[in-house]
Amino acid sequence: MKVMGILITIILTLQLINCEDSVDKDAEIILNGSFEQIDPANNIPAEWSVWNDANFISLDTTEAQDGTHSMRADISEQVPVHHTLYQIIDPGLFSKGSRYKLSYWIKSTQLTSEQQSYWTNLQSENSEWGLQIGQVHGPYPAREWEIVEYDFTYPEDLSTSNIYLHFYFSTSAEFNVWIDNVSIKAR
Repeated sequence: MKVMGILITIILTLQLINCEDSVDKDAEIILNGSFEQIDPANNIPAEWSVWNDANFISLDTTEAQDGTHSMRADISEQVPVHHTLYQIIDPGLFSKGSRYKLSYWIKSTQLTSEQQSYWTNLQSENSEWGLQIGQVHGPYPAREWEIVEYDFTYPEDLSTSNIYLHFYFSTSAEFNVWIDNVSIKAR
């Protein structure tokens, strides 16, 4: 009888450990990645924030990869040279040591300048871990919708209070960028 109780305890413990380590591959980590929900207080996508001038960001109902909205960045000499659209992500949504895919759709007008124009960064709040993805330098022609995908493994030893997904825009040349369907899911 005692052996049976020990076996049941071991089995239940193993099941509990497996539940804690399992990753829901269909769970979306990014909130409002399709930019369909709008924050009426400032007319930017809900769940997203802007650093260094919110006037360069707008929701576009005429250009969307899917759905009815995309996020549009209007870059010009009138906005600061460096600005960011970002989302703060709870690190508890990631399972340490698990693989994930970050993806988003992007479109842009022609950029004639040779400056760095935009890139994506996924990083911990304390900057002990980070990925730089999709760095683009001008000049380049106008681009139609294309998908950017990046696979990564969430670190086993990361201790941070937040993860940031940034879309950086860094140029004074005039051009437009649209982003849609931002996603992070387990692989």
